[in-house]
Amino acid sequence: MNFTLDMLLNLRRLTLADTAIRADLLAGKYRRLTPEVVIWEETWRRLPPWEQALARTYAFGVSADRAVLSGKSAARVLGIATVGSDPLVEMTYPNPKSFRARRSWPPHTVFRSSALSEDEVCVVDGIRVTTTFRTLRDVARYHGVVAGVVAIDDLRRKSPGLSIEDLHRSMTVEQRYHGVGAVRQAIDLSGDSADSPLESMARVILVRAGVGRIQTQGQIRPSRGTTTYRVDLLIDGWLIVELDGNVKYDGATFGKRADEVIRAERQREKELQNAGFLVLRATFADLSPREDGGCGLLDMVAAAQRRRTTRPSA
Repeated sequence: MNFTLDMLLNLRRLTLADTAIRADLLAGKYRRLTPEVVIWEETWRRLPPWEQALARTYAFGVSADRAVLSGKSAARVLGIATVGSDPLVEMTYPNPKSFRARRSWPPHTVFRSSALSEDEVCVVDGIRVTTTFRTLRDVARYHGVVAGVVAIDDLRRKSPGLSIEDLHRSMTVEQRYHGVGAVRQAIDLSGDSADSPLESMARVILVRAGVGRIQTQGQIRPSRGTTTYRVDLLIDGWLIVELDGNVKYDGATFGKRADEVIRAERQREKELQNAGFLVLRATFADLSPREDGGCGLLDMVAAAQRRRTTRPSA
C-alpha cells in the first residue's frame, strides 16, 4: 500500500458534528502521528516502513506553523531517494527565535535553526519544504557523503543533463557553511546511472575503499548466449555485485511472484558464472558500516579478489 495525503486526518478541522470520528478516536481506532494529525490504525499497519516514514513526514508538515521540512524529510516529499526508512522527521526554523528546546521535541524528530532565504523554500501539497538543492545540501552535510550521493544520484538520473558543474554552482561555489566539504565530496562522487539507492551506496563504499575499476549498470552478453544482461556493478571486468532489495520479492512491486523472480535470477546468475564472471549478492545489511570502518560488502569483495589472486594457474 502506498501512502496518500488523504489518509491523514487533521483534528483541527473537526466540527461538533463529527461525533462518529470522535468516538473512533476515543476507541483507539486512529494512530496519532502528531498532536493534531492522526491516521486510521488499520491503514497505518498496512503501510510498509518507508511509507510510514512518509506519512509521519507529511503529518509534521501539515502541523507545522513556522518550521519547514528539511533534510531527508524534505527529500521524501520532493520524491528524492534517501537511505533506509528511518522514521526521523527533520524540520528547520528560519527564525532562531522560534526554535524549540530539545526537551520539547517529540520522539523521532530533530529541529534545527538555520538561515533560509525565500528562494530556498517551496510548497508541495500545501506543505513548506526546502527546495531541491538546499535539500541535497542538507542531506549531505547532516547525514554524510554516502547519504548525499544517494540523493544526488537520484536527482541526476531523473534530470538528464544535470552535471557536476551545475551542482557545484548551485551548492558549493562561493558558499561557506558547516559541512560544505561533505557536500563537495558527494557531488564529485555522484553519477547519473544508478538504478537504486542501494547501487549508489555500494558504489560509493567501493570507490572510497579503492577496490578497483567500477562500472555501474554494466552490459554483459555471455559469449554463448543471446541475452544481454545489465548488472548493478562490475569490478575490474570480472566481479559482479548485485544489490538485493526486499521490495522486488514482495509479489507486487514488479507484478511477479517471488518464486518466479528467484528462478529467473538463478538462471541469469548461472549463465554469467558459466561465462567466467563471479557474482556476489549484497543487501542493505551488507552495506551498513561496522565500528572498524568495514562492512560485509567490502569483506565479500576482498575475499573474492584474494581467491582470484591465489588461484593456481592452469
